[in-house]
Amino acid sequence: MIKTVRLGLVSAAVSAFILAAQSTASAATVPPLPATPSFSGIPVVGALLDSLVGIATGTYYGAADATFAVLNTLGLPI
Repeated sequence: MIKTVRLGLVSAAVSAFILAAQSTASAATVPPLPATPSFSGIPVVGALLDSLVGIATGTYYGAADATFAVLNTLGLPI
């Protein structure tokens, strides 16, 4: 318990030092974020398609592995 409390206190102290070390002058030197490009929604559709294929593939392999695990546990030939 004391080690956990000590770790929390050290983490809080380090975080406080890091936050205190940042000045407003250094924050002013950070360049602004670039504007978002305005092009069609093709990347969004591509990312959605990629996600769906990944989910389907992961589900297939997960179900196949679970089936093989059950069959192997039962001693049935795979």
